[in-house]
Amino acid sequence: MMNGMHKNRQRGFSMIELLIVTLIALVIAAMAVPGFQSIERYLRIAGDCRNIFSITAQAKMQAASQFTHARARVGLASNMYGIEIWDKASNQWSPVGGRQTFSQGVTPGFGTVANPPLNTQVTLAQAPLCVTTAPGSASPSTTPNDVCIEFNSRGIPVDYSGTPAGNGAFYVTDGNSVYGVTVSVSGLIQSWYINKNDTNWQRR
Repeated sequence: MMNGMHKNRQRGFSMIELLIVTLIALVIAAMAVPGFQSIERYLRIAGDCRNIFSITAQAKMQAASQFTHARARVGLASNMYGIEIWDKASNQWSPVGGRQTFSQGVTPGFGTVANPPLNTQVTLAQAPLCVTTAPGSASPSTTPNDVCIEFNSRGIPVDYSGTPAGNGAFYVTDGNSVYGVTVSVSGLIQSWYINKNDTNWQRR
């Protein structure tokens, strides 16, 4: 009699118990997956925005340190970005450090957002098209799908003619939010964020 009771105590979980535990685990996993995907999206686009901010600031420093023009460049079709500097010896724009690709699901654009961040641009728009000709050229030639923010040797953002300009901005979106990097005429670089359902940009 005692041996029989001892054997009953040593039995494992019943099939019903295993099914209940499995069901609970599946429910918890189903609840966690959307949250994980949201965090993953945030990390991707926020990381890309930090990189754009970084290359823009680096282009500004490169221009000042090498007494030439430098620019941050974003490919609207290629989804790539990087830094270029005007090489006075070869009279051409030369890449610095190669180009990087945006994360999966992140592309240049601003989705359904209609207004720019406060006190930045008059109209929401990407930076001007990149020029292939020399800084200050009277007859500039532009690229069709790449936009640039160019700095002169004093670290001031300028247009193709060399005139100070404060309308430079890069925007990226993942379909749920938009991140932006803007440059004022004084050379101040700022990072921004807005959810597609919001109306006000937030400084990052």
